[in-house]
Amino acid sequence: MTSFYSKPGCVSCKGMQREFDKANLIEGVHYRYFDISEDPEAMAYAQRLGESEGTTSLPLIEFPDGSVLSGYRPDKFREKVSTW
Repeated sequence: MTSFYSKPGCVSCKGMQREFDKANLIEGVHYRYFDISEDPEAMAYAQRLGESEGTTSLPLIEFPDGSVLSGYRPDKFREKVSTW
């Protein structure tokens, strides 16, 4: 399952969450949402994930194949989902 790391007030996160919700309706793409402001373990993991990818942008999205997408990138997200 895809993991989605976000925090409240993040405009890019809200935009990507809308993309996920559309993909879920159209293609059955499911994800697990982590609010890093309320989940210290998720925050620590997201920090390590971001560091390994050379980014500090949110949201951080980790796909089942281990690839990572950061920031508001609906084009890259749709490209990734279309290969499933």
